[in-house]
Formats: sequence, C-alpha cells, structure tokens
Amino acid sequence: MITLTLLHPLKNTPVQNWTFTDESVIRIGRSDHNHVVLYSAVVSRSHVEVRRMGEGWEVVNLGANGTYVEGEQIHSLAVTDGMVIRLARSGPSMQISLNPQGSKPAAETQTPAPPPRPSEVHRTEPELAPPVTPAPSPRISPSLLQTQVPAWVCDHLPGRDVLSFCLNCGQPLEPRQTIANHQVLKTLMRSSLNVNYLVWLNGQSRVLKTLNAEWSDDPRAQAILEQEARILQGLNHWGIAHLHDYFWADKQPYLLREMVYGHDLEKLVAQKGRWSEPQVVWLMLRVCEIIDYLHSQSPPVLHQDIRPANIILRANPPEGQEVALVGLQGGVSTTLTGTQVGLPAYMAPEQQEGNPLPASDLYSLGPTLVYLLTGQQPSLFYKFADRELRLAVDTVPGISSGMATVVYNLTHPSWDRRYPDVKSVARALLNLNN
Repeated sequence: MITLTLLHPLKNTPVQNWTFTDESVIRIGRSDHNHVVLYSAVVSRSHVEVRRMGEGWEVVNLGANGTYVEGEQIHSLAVTDGMVIRLARSGPSMQISLNPQGSKPAAETQTPAPPPRPSEVHRTEPELAPPVTPAPSPRISPSLLQTQVPAWVCDHLPGRDVLSFCLNCGQPLEPRQTIANHQVLKTLMRSSLNVNYLVWLNGQSRVLKTLNAEWSDDPRAQAILEQEARILQGLNHWGIAHLHDYFWADKQPYLLREMVYGHDLEKLVAQKGRWSEPQVVWLMLRVCEIIDYLHSQSPPVLHQDIRPANIILRANPPEGQEVALVGLQGGVSTTLTGTQVGLPAYMAPEQQEGNPLPASDLYSLGPTLVYLLTGQQPSLFYKFADRELRLAVDTVPGISSGMATVVYNLTHPSWDRRYPDVKSVARALLNLNN
C-alpha cells in the first residue's frame, strides 16, 4: 500500500489523500488520464510517475518544469517513507507514505514536516564582497502561527491566448528577445532609471534588471546597479529575492534575481478587503524579521521602500517563509533623474530630505499597518499638528487603542522618538495579543 498526500501550500498539512494497493505505476499530472490530477499551470500534463521497483518504489520526473526533493531537481529517485516531492519549483507538494497492508496512512496520523527551502541548482556568483553572517532574528509567537491569513487565488485563465509557455514542452511561446541566452517574456516594471524583465532559461523564470537606454552608457548609473549587486550578493534570507548573477552583455550591465511569485498586499487588500488585527500582526512580525536581518548587516542595509505593494504573500512556501519583501533599493536614496525612491505617504521626513536611516524603514511600517487594517490609503489621514505634518492616528477608523499607539510611535516626525530598533517593534506587536 502507498499513500500520496497533497499538502496545504501555506500550512503544509494534509489536504487530500490517495491510497493505492494494486497499482504498479501511479501517474501524477494535469491531464485527466492521471491517477492523481492536479490543476496547476506549472504542472505538466504528465508530470511524475511513482513506479514499483521490486519491494520498493521509485519516483520519476516527466515534467518540463522538473520535480524537486529537498530543493534539488531529480530525474529518478528511490522513495523513502515520508518523502516530500514538489512538482516544479513553485508547484504543489506531495508527501509519499509507504504503508504496510491494512495500516492507517501516515498522512492521517501525523502532520508532515515542511519541505526545506529550495536550493539553487546553478548559480553564477558575481565577483563581489563576501557574504555577511546574519544576526539572529526575532521569532513569531507560537499562538500567532494558528492565525488564519486570507488566502489568495491566482487569476490566470485557461486558453492559448494567455499562456506564456507550451503545455507540452514547457518552452516559452513567444519570447520578445534574447539577452545572454535568457529569453525575455515580458516587461515587469520600468522606472526613470531601470527596467525589469521576466526572463526564462533552462526551465527557470527569473527577473533581469538593467538600465534604461538613456542611462546605459552613464558610469554613474552603472555604478548604482553594481552597488545594488554587491549588497544583494551579501544577503541570504528567505524573505529577500535571491541574487543569481551579475554580468555584462553587449556593453550593458544586468542583475539577475529570483522571481517571487504570489500576491502583493496592496492588490490583495484591494480585492479581498482589509485584514483583521491578528492577521496583520502575523504578517508584520514576519516583515520585522526580514527588516531585522537587513539592519543587522554591517553596515546596515536600508530597504527605503516598504509599503504594501512591496510585501508579497508567496505562493506555495514552506511554513514560516510565507512573506517576501521586494523593492529593495540597494542603498540608493534617489535616482540620477532626481526622482525620489518610495511614496511620500510611506516615507519618513528625513528620508524625504535625502537622509534615510534605519528608523526610516520603521516609519514606513506605520502607514503600511494603516492600509492593511483599513483598506484605505494612509495619505487620507495626514494632518498638520504642532506645525508638523504627521499621520493623525486618532482619525484612523476601526483600529484598537493598542495598535494606534504602535502606529503613533512608528510615525513620529523625529526619528529619535520612534522605536529604537525593529526588535522593539516586534515586541510591541506581540504585546497586542497578550
């Protein structure tokens, strides 16, 4: 007897079981002919076979996007009891339980261990500064791990006209151009200085960042991108997009990073509504953990653009790694064009004056809390008081007095009147649940 268990993408708890007693080959994929049918865009029509091999079993990959065990891509591998396989890097995870005849499936008697964070099969390291050893990060209260966070559902639709990849071979359908063997699928973002592309190479999607055409030959702009690469190369944290490479092609610098899949909090709240206070605390504690890691570097790394649009609720992550913080500015407070980094409603006064500090990142958490709790833009609640423009917490509807105090302390116009560090913010948030 063998049991396959689909795992919840966030909690890694059993969602559905399939038990087989007589089959010698069990097929998993998106097509209806499989024994286990999984409707996911990254799952191939025939993705995995679990085959009986003598007294044991073997898992064999058939999918274009690969099958992973403990973060490593496999072709075939002997099955061990409790093994967790992931169909594609961002796809569903399944636990395989080997059960003696008549015994109860293991997935029904115990909670499966979360799969490890995927490791990179290939990475070309830039010749930059060596990584910095991270300082310990604050941990989340166990009671908050049971908080029900609003789920999100992918909005993609079936049909050839919206697909980026062939369902049979997994290759991009209509790449726009090729940059150093990376096939460009679409433009993700374009600013006055940079452009970000979604690219594909050897079955993996990445973000490729470079300079706009008008800045590509400017040594100052090139230095800014190299500085960002140096900073990212020294970072290694589940909540920050991983740097894969920094290279030059056709006299243009390029920065290659992990593509973070999921929903950003700005869109999620706009579509599904505001979050409850326990849900917001659950989320912000994870954000605090990421910021603490950044600020613990030597010298501290400032994010400088913390806001709901740059907080991603990841798709299919291991438990405890559900949140990613994107939009890291690489230490650059303003661009060469004079455009200020970030949005004014989320920016501390000293950052708006071009002097960002670690306390400036803490300030941004206050307006972020307001948006998540109310679903309204924080710019609506700024008022003049004592000749200073500040976020008037007493005008924010529907937040508790304890949360109002946290927001008030985060957004004080004077940086030295805010919380001394992000660990203090985390403690204040935890105290709201006591």
